[in-house]
Amino acid sequence: MGRSALATWLPCNNFWSGGNSKRFVIIHGTASGAPQTAYQLATSGEFNNGTGASVHYIVDKGVIGSESSMVYQIVDENDAAWGNCCCTGSACAPGTLPVPGAGQCHDPWIDASLGCGHNWNFDTISIENIKYANDNSDTLTPGQWSMLVKLVRDICLRNGIPMVKATSYDTGGVIGHFDLDPFNRARCPGTFDWDLFIKELNMGVPTGWSDDGTALHNPANGFVVTQGFRQYVLNHPWDAGNVPLENVHAANPVEESNPKLGAGTVQVFRFDRLEWISSNNTVFRGWMGQELLFVEKETAGLENAITADTATITSQAAAIAQLNAALSACVAGGITPDLQSIINSATGDLTTLSAHAQDVADSARLMASELQPYVK
Repeated sequence: MGRSALATWLPCNNFWSGGNSKRFVIIHGTASGAPQTAYQLATSGEFNNGTGASVHYIVDKGVIGSESSMVYQIVDENDAAWGNCCCTGSACAPGTLPVPGAGQCHDPWIDASLGCGHNWNFDTISIENIKYANDNSDTLTPGQWSMLVKLVRDICLRNGIPMVKATSYDTGGVIGHFDLDPFNRARCPGTFDWDLFIKELNMGVPTGWSDDGTALHNPANGFVVTQGFRQYVLNHPWDAGNVPLENVHAANPVEESNPKLGAGTVQVFRFDRLEWISSNNTVFRGWMGQELLFVEKETAGLENAITADTATITSQAAAIAQLNAALSACVAGGITPDLQSIINSATGDLTTLSAHAQDVADSARLMASELQPYVK
């Protein structure tokens, strides 16, 4: 069965059994011209008389101020609802798409696939949104919008439909009724922010990840995303492959290349580095390029210092060899003034050698600390 757990099942009579390729999700608006509920539409004669219309889902307006809306599913996704049928008009010019409400042309990829003679009900999962204005000029309520985003995301993830505005029959995607029928349904779904809708579709829990309410878990490793970084991932488009490579940890400064940002926390991901600044409580994507260039320069500096220290160590080793030779030659005769001078000189050299060795060790530890987030 093709059912959504977000919807209440309320089957209607108007559909063709089976045969739906489910390549597209198509958004509608009812333009009812008067107050109407999703339940009233689902149980209406129009959707149950065997000759009228139907869709797969109906999203109610909901209570103003509510974060959710009631959804009814009246046709199984594997069956063809009677909501779209055929396209009208001619194709838009290559590289252009229909302008909602303009009634000028249909999506150009339609002609490149099955054309206007095809019944698109056999390729679409249709969603009707209750709208009172007879021209669909009213906007969706916040709860209605939120539920529509969740519903379309659920449908797309279960059926492998890309969460993008469709540009090809082969790949599929999300469209409005106006994309197919610019003449008769030029304002369906009407007032609708498509850019925001597609953006929000791609937010939420990344595909394959899970959210227990406090932490995001990914399928690749045991690292988790928590607190403000979790909220950032949930509220921005996030590639499922962009998994964390470490758990969040404190950093001071957050960016070595920009120390004025101050202290905070950081977490490295496969493609990103999220940073939180304690001074202004802000989470953002770090400037990875700038940070990497800084690390490269620091690495070059460390390599030069090591080269210089190596030369010094070599010189001091020669002095120690000279001391050993002098000691061997003078064991029987005691410490002469010349031998004492050599010992004093060698002692000073050993002190210098020890200081250089400490510098090398300190530099190596610093660089290891700076490189650690990048070598997971």
